Amino acid sequence: MMEINEMNAAKARNKRIIDAILRKAERDLPGVLDLVGIYGSFMSGDVHEKSDLDLLIVIRTPEGYALADGMILDDVRIGYDLYCMTWHGLAEEARFRDPNISRLMDAEIVWSAGDEVLQKLEALRDQVRNQQSRPYGAADYEAAAAVLDEAKQACRMLMEQDTLAGAYRWAARALNSLENAVAMLNRHYFRLGGRRRYQELRQLVHIPVDFCEKIEEIASAQSISGIQNGVKGLLDETAGCFEQVQKFYGLQAQDAGENFQGDHDPAQEEEKPAGEKSDAEKPDGRMLDDRVRDDKKPATAENLRGTYEEMYSNWRNKMYLAAETGDRRLSLLTLASLDAMLQEIGEEIDIPDYPVMEIYDPDDLVKNAEGFDRILEEYQKVYEKAGMAVNHFPDVDAWAEAYLEKKD
Repeated sequence: MMEINEMNAAKARNKRIIDAILRKAERDLPGVLDLVGIYGSFMSGDVHEKSDLDLLIVIRTPEGYALADGMILDDVRIGYDLYCMTWHGLAEEARFRDPNISRLMDAEIVWSAGDEVLQKLEALRDQVRNQQSRPYGAADYEAAAAVLDEAKQACRMLMEQDTLAGAYRWAARALNSLENAVAMLNRHYFRLGGRRRYQELRQLVHIPVDFCEKIEEIASAQSISGIQNGVKGLLDETAGCFEQVQKFYGLQAQDAGENFQGDHDPAQEEEKPAGEKSDAEKPDGRMLDDRVRDDKKPATAENLRGTYEEMYSNWRNKMYLAAETGDRRLSLLTLASLDAMLQEIGEEIDIPDYPVMEIYDPDDLVKNAEGFDRILEEYQKVYEKAGMAVNHFPDVDAWAEAYLEKKD
């Protein structure tokens, strides 16, 4: 728990950041900003002294991406990733095909352009609530089965691994998908922070016996065969849980077809705006497969800007929180998130290969966190080679001054 003075200081930083965004929007981009809301640890009760500020920043047009920024405040050693999204992105989340939609559902709106946009947001939230409250049917089952298929794919890759690092990589991706699949099977979206994932999972009705305990066993395993057997066993038990749900609700086997569309109407699909992140590209979304391209672009300031700050903001302090609390699951999945992002960048851009998963040691979470820092130090060299400096500021006031001076 944070001390009162620490909480007050954090809230003051948050207010300074939000005020700067609103001022920049009003001055430089009138009519472009629709909503600003707070979600994440400050809303879920998971806040700690190194918590960053998770903001829902909804923009009306792509010009609003100029409001986005990423920075590290050196006085508190906290990174911030100010990410903007369009209504298209929120509408995709409202389809409820992934349980990581708390920013849509739980954000406390602190500023809006008016009642019209608030009603638009509430309509999207109602869309999710309606899916949760309607009689359980094939569409609900198939949405969960589609995520379970991702776990099966990760498990297949895991079975091909002959190194411990490769086994940890694919085990983490399988576990991430299994947690998401079980949540979707229960029509549940994750409301709490990652360190309380077990608490949230244990409250679900349809879940394999000892699901969380078996995740912990996998995160503690130190042999390839132990990891493979653990994940394969948990996948089989989760698939069995799916079959029980299918029988309980009287769904036919063909209802879980591969061509799932759910409530999505292709005729109403909007073109995805430039800069909009897909679920797989979100920090806490589904993890990506390995892909290799021969026509990689050289690393430049233009195509790498903000990536270091995003990695620092999303995951660095989670690594140290995991070490402090002895949370192996959080340490493993956080390292795997960094690994996935670096792989994703490396698919398109010529950057070095980083041995992220070689760092993971279930018996030394402090070493894991320190290894995370070493990877960031190496990635910073790519920034410097591309002619960029990491966006460091001594405090929030220095950032706000630079942010407001910047003309996009």
